[in-house]
Amino acid sequence: MVDDIRCFGPAIRFSTEIYEAYNSIFRQCSIFSNHLAPSHDISFKFASLEHVKYVFSGGYCSVSTAPNLMVWRNTSASKTCDIFSPSPSETSLWKVSGQLVTMNGDTVKIGAWVMARDTQKNLVIGRIHKLLICTADDTVRRCQDRQVVILETFLCSDICHAEFGWPVLRRPAGADITEHGIQSMTVLQAKDVQFKISVQHDCRLGQCKPTVMRNERQERQETTREVKLISHTDDDHFIINLTGLHNFTEVCRVLPHELTQQYGWWMTESRSTRICPEKRGKFV
Repeated sequence: MVDDIRCFGPAIRFSTEIYEAYNSIFRQCSIFSNHLAPSHDISFKFASLEHVKYVFSGGYCSVSTAPNLMVWRNTSASKTCDIFSPSPSETSLWKVSGQLVTMNGDTVKIGAWVMARDTQKNLVIGRIHKLLICTADDTVRRCQDRQVVILETFLCSDICHAEFGWPVLRRPAGADITEHGIQSMTVLQAKDVQFKISVQHDCRLGQCKPTVMRNERQERQETTREVKLISHTDDDHFIINLTGLHNFTEVCRVLPHELTQQYGWWMTESRSTRICPEKRGKFV
């Protein structure tokens, strides 16, 4: 053992769970997967475990590829950005980031739906369009904590969806932009993004139909079987999914009560009927 440690490093890297004792770890990796691609999930889990052991044992990796940098004045955020004081230098260097950690700990990527607060502490609902991080500015101190989030802004309607009873989102257009000054893109700091929300496309309004065909995937590999996919007719109308358990309390806290109140359902043999709030606790 002493010679092996001198040759291969700490024993945790090569001589811990051996033979049949390792079956319990293999079984737990299978139990806690989504069972859609067990072999793929288990292999990735084992790879991540090896990464952790490698790092804890003093290992490291060096990244030699240079990031794709851009000058601040050439970014879309520089046109409408007023969240920094003083403003970033026009020649400061920025790079595109792949993900962001929100204030409540959610990890979000480009395309995720979030709720945030602007500089006036007003509620902003939108979809992440781009994430920028400052890498070099005039001074190191000014460059610290310079993380920019560009959101596609969406407005929350005052009435709920007619079918689902959920809050309705729509892209600002027309009078919203010209009269009320609402911008289609909002630039925020990373610390202003509060949490992630679940948003679905309003297919009832857009009358979306299953017109797209794609090969079905099994174990993350394409098969010869074909399945129909919904083709969305627009990218302007959405609804907030209140049936999702993740961040449900946070959504109810920031939105008006009349948009998030829950309804009961009266089940019959032929159909299900939604019970209005004034009829709760009464015979219907």
